[in-house]
Amino acid sequence: MTIDDIAGLIEKRTGLLIRYNFKNILFEIINGRISMLGIDFDRYYEILDENVNDEFSNVVDQLTIKDTYFFRNQDIYENLRIHIIPELLNKYEKIKIWDLGCSTGEEAYSLAMLIDYFYPEFKSQFEISACDISVNAIDDAKVGIYDKFSFKKDSCITNYQSLYFFQRGNLFHIKGYIKKMVTFKNCNLMDIKKSKLNDFYNIIICKNVLTYMTEEASNMVVSNIHRLLKNDGIFFTGYTDTLYIEKNLFEKIYSEEGYYFKKQLKTDSDIEQIYEKILPGKNKGESGNYIGMDDIIHNYRKKEYSTVLSMIRYSYKDAPEKDRKIMNLLFAFIMFNIGKYGYALETLKNNLDKYSDNEYIWIMYTYGHFNLLLGDIEKAGEIFDRVLKERKRFIPALVDRANILFNMGEYEKSKELFLKITDVMDNYKENRLFIELMPELSKKLIGEIVKEKLSFLQQLIG
Repeated sequence: MTIDDIAGLIEKRTGLLIRYNFKNILFEIINGRISMLGIDFDRYYEILDENVNDEFSNVVDQLTIKDTYFFRNQDIYENLRIHIIPELLNKYEKIKIWDLGCSTGEEAYSLAMLIDYFYPEFKSQFEISACDISVNAIDDAKVGIYDKFSFKKDSCITNYQSLYFFQRGNLFHIKGYIKKMVTFKNCNLMDIKKSKLNDFYNIIICKNVLTYMTEEASNMVVSNIHRLLKNDGIFFTGYTDTLYIEKNLFEKIYSEEGYYFKKQLKTDSDIEQIYEKILPGKNKGESGNYIGMDDIIHNYRKKEYSTVLSMIRYSYKDAPEKDRKIMNLLFAFIMFNIGKYGYALETLKNNLDKYSDNEYIWIMYTYGHFNLLLGDIEKAGEIFDRVLKERKRFIPALVDRANILFNMGEYEKSKELFLKITDVMDNYKENRLFIELMPELSKKLIGEIVKEKLSFLQQLIG
C-alpha cells in the first residue's frame, strides 16, 4: 500500500479532494502515525479502512478546513430576515433548517441569533440542525466557546455580541438558550444517500464545502440536497460551489453577495405551449402593436417567463431590429431556464451572424457557457478558445476556462489563468444586458470567485 491508496480511500469515503499539498499534509500525518504505532503502510491501511479506535475519523479531521466566522456573507442573513423567513412563516407551522459542513458552529448559531432577535415570538417554530464530518469541530460547536477570530468587524456580529455572549478573559461563551436552538451531529455527506434520512427541509445551507470535494462527490451531494428539500425549498451555497449546481435542479436567484437557489418546480404548461411558436429564425411572430423592451425586461426580472414569451410573440414582427436581437437572447435564456436546452442552443447558434463584433463575443461566450452547464466540456472548451483567440482578455471566458482546467485536475494551469484574470480585472468592462441575464458576470462576483479559488489553490499546490 502507498500514500496514493490511502488518499484514494479517503476520497472514496468522504469525497474530499486529496491533491498536491493536501497529499503532502496527509503524508506527514500518516508517517507520524505509522512511526508512533510501529506498523507498516499495509497494516495502517487496514486500521484506517476499519476505523479502528476512530483512526480514520481522526485523520479526516486533520484534513478538513475549519475557517469560518459569525455572519459570514451577510447578504444571506439579510435575505433570510427580509424575504425568506416571512414567506415561510406564512406557509408553514414548522420550519426546518439544515446546515451542512457547519464546522465549529458559527453559521448555525448566527441563524439562531437572527431568529431570536427578529422573530422571538416564532422561534419555537424553527428547528435548526447542523452537521460536519469533523468530530472535533462538532464537539467545539456544542461547547460554544469562541476566540476573537470568530468575530469579524465587517460583519453584523457586533450587533449581537453583547446580547448573546458572555466574555470571560479573551474567550466568548454563547448563551445557553441560543445553544439549545441548534442540534449538532457528526455526519459524512457521502452517507446521506444510503442513510434512512427521510426528513424534508425548508432551507439547506452548504457553503464553501463542495469546492473542496471531488466533482463526482459534489454532484452526488447536490442531488441529495435537492431530494431532501421541500418543493419550494431554498439552498444556500458559496461562490465557487455554484459550479456544481445542476441547472435543471434549481432556479438560481441573484443576491448582492452571491446566489441562493430555489428547488426547481415543473414548467408551467402555458410556457410549453408557447415556446415552439416564437423560435427566432423559424417564425416571425404575430402582428400587433410593439409593447416595448422596458416592459419585457421588467417581466423577465420578475421571472414571469410565460408573460415574457407572450409579449415577444405579440411584439416580434413590429419590433425594430435591435430589439429583436434582445428578444432572441431573452428567448434563449428563458428556454435554458425552463429546461428546453435544445431550443436555447439553437437560438444562439442561428443568430450569431446577426450581431456586431462586440455583441458576437458575448453571444459566442454564452453559447459556450450553456454547453459547459450542460456538461459538454469539450465543446465548451473549443468555444472559449475561439472567443479567447479573438479577444485574449475576455474575462468571462477566462474564468470558465480556468474552472474547466481546475475540474480536470490541471491545477497549475488553472492557477495561472486565475492569476491572469486578477491582472486584467481593472480593464473588465461589464455588458449591462448580459449582467442582467447572468449576474455572475459582474465584476464584483467574478472578483470574489477568483479570490476564493486562488485561496483554495494556494492551499492545494502552494
